[in-house]
Amino acid sequence: TIRIVSGLKESGGIVAPELSIADVVTSPSRSVNLRFFPEGGDCVVGIPCRVAIVAEDYAGFPVALSGVLTDPFGKKIVAFKTEESGIGSINYTPKFLTTVTAVAGKNKQRFDLPAPLNFGVHLAVVQRTDTVQLLLNCNLNTGLEGTTLLLYQRGIPLLERKINNDRNEVSFLLPINIIPPGVITATIFDAYDQPLAERVFFVGPGNTDLKVGLQKNVYGTRTPVELDLK
Repeated sequence: TIRIVSGLKESGGIVAPELSIADVVTSPSRSVNLRFFPEGGDCVVGIPCRVAIVAEDYAGFPVALSGVLTDPFGKKIVAFKTEESGIGSINYTPKFLTTVTAVAGKNKQRFDLPAPLNFGVHLAVVQRTDTVQLLLNCNLNTGLEGTTLLLYQRGIPLLERKINNDRNEVSFLLPINIIPPGVITATIFDAYDQPLAERVFFVGPGNTDLKVGLQKNVYGTRTPVELDLK
């Protein structure tokens, strides 16, 4: 988070007031702001979608809160909450020409979720202990035919698969031990190489054969330590 203030006091600027996290989070009069991040970039009408939520106060500090999603008639769709980190998530299925609103916080503030695509492709990633599943869904008449899934890491391609059938749903299941550890980007391209959806996920390092041996079991303060690494 980068806070923009009006300059240093000694240069004639006005110093922003100092706020503690406790002061901001616990005061009932403080307003909150919700930001929404649909998985894959956009939700698509008729396709289940996961949306990450970030809750902050006006100073940018994280806020733990609870709320509900409502339809245009005020009917509850699903409840949600954010943790102390201010982060949470929602799962819902968007409908055509229907605005979904998040009602959250003690003051029941209202925030409209990003409008879904009426027609498009959605990409979701499900990570398990030993596999990574990539779920491609669309509501196009032509299905996923002609699209290409590309996995890459730091610009290096790891997997490229072109879809040659008109199915609306395709799933790829990858053993996690064939994916190099680090940040992986998955992107769906159309037949003209234009990106339609993208998802970034992290694969942690697997088991290693690193062994550490100590010369002693007990060391004194500031005593040199020698390690044997294999």
